[in-house]
Amino acid sequence: MVEIAMASSSKGPERCAMPPSEGQPSMPADESSTAKDATAPGAVLTTSWSLITSDPPVSLRADIATHLMHSAVHAARRAHAVEAERDPSARTARVADMLQTVPVSTIMASAAIEAHLNETIQDQLDIPTICYSKKFAFENIKERRSGSAWDKFPSIACLMQKGPPDKNNNKCKNMKLLIDFRNALIHFKPMWDNEKASLRDLVRDLEKKHQLFPLI
Repeated sequence: MVEIAMASSSKGPERCAMPPSEGQPSMPADESSTAKDATAPGAVLTTSWSLITSDPPVSLRADIATHLMHSAVHAARRAHAVEAERDPSARTARVADMLQTVPVSTIMASAAIEAHLNETIQDQLDIPTICYSKKFAFENIKERRSGSAWDKFPSIACLMQKGPPDKNNNKCKNMKLLIDFRNALIHFKPMWDNEKASLRDLVRDLEKKHQLFPLI
């Protein structure tokens, strides 16, 4: 805006170069102008237009962990509202709502953890002065296709000089429980009631954290 005002108020040439139309190259209003005219209003406006239409000088990196966690929180709040509703006539609707909201919250929260770990890895790799051995270790974790976020977590913590995580810590236990619950949902296998022994430990651990939904 300042440059446009300069072009209109200056005592220089009345003509100034306007932004080129589609398919036409950008050029000063007077093709015979010399380097001495570089400060003319038209030249300033033309230069500004070329800067606007050129590629941005910075690169952007997309991060998604925060958005995934927001989705998890939204679904969890919806599930909590359904759980708090005690209308017995809405039993079928409540069960359907819980089957929709609980898996979404669980899967999105687990995905947010893994995305955060991957973003942490990339943050370290983006440091220009990172030493070779540390870079090699982070790249090895980044390219590792097998293993869950729980498997990556100790390695990343040690490389970040946080020390090995205490797996008896409540936060670590909650993280492990969340990932196990997510895996049970993602890799669901149909079972008869008498075949669910493999899920008993998971159900018992979930019951310690929260009273299970009574209608399911």
